[in-house]
Amino acid sequence: MLRAEPVADRTLLLTRPQASSERFVARLDPLALSKVQVVISPLLEIVPLDTPVSLNGIQAVIFTSANAVGFAPAANGMAAYCVGARTYEAARQAGWSAHLAGETAVDLIAHILDLRPKGPLLHLAGHHRRGDIGENLSKSGIQTQTLTLYDQILRGLSSEALSALQGTTIVPLFSPRTALKFMQESPDMRHVHAVALSGAVADPLASAGLASLEILPSPQGDKMVKAVESLCLRVALP
Repeated sequence: MLRAEPVADRTLLLTRPQASSERFVARLDPLALSKVQVVISPLLEIVPLDTPVSLNGIQAVIFTSANAVGFAPAANGMAAYCVGARTYEAARQAGWSAHLAGETAVDLIAHILDLRPKGPLLHLAGHHRRGDIGENLSKSGIQTQTLTLYDQILRGLSSEALSALQGTTIVPLFSPRTALKFMQESPDMRHVHAVALSGAVADPLASAGLASLEILPSPQGDKMVKAVESLCLRVALP
């Protein structure tokens, strides 16, 4: 559990998997962190499926999550089309010839269709994914297979998180699935200041009765960091 110096009734609640939440905390400005108590209560657990992966005949892979990079086989310099800076950097460090192809599945599909690379491509992904990337690319003439490397299992909020929700709580949310789970788990949202990565993430929260809901103009990690820092400083003011 990571904590800043405790401040009564003001909490930054992080619901991503433990490692992702810890990385997010490490990116936050110390002044912003000093205004809140940090509670990590993952709503998702990443579970590897030990899926055999063969790259024989594959011309390039697609990564839409850094988690998939960690479960993928050795890269050997093969091209990898990536969604998001975090995924791109993970692929680059793992030895793939990484290409940043936008911030969303829609961006990636458009990018690949513009380049028209020779197939087949292989999308290495989680069980829960958005955008039907393989199907859309295949229908457009670029043969693309999809292989599921891990599952994302929903978990409930911890007792500490539920207690924190009784006071002012800042909650960044990164996926529609976890946003819906958070709403289902939270008995009272009146004190919650949420930041949604996109409009799709915000949709499940539309009628939740939040204290405030901010939707990022584009789904970028840096923008989420800045939005959360701003809320920590603003909401924590007396």
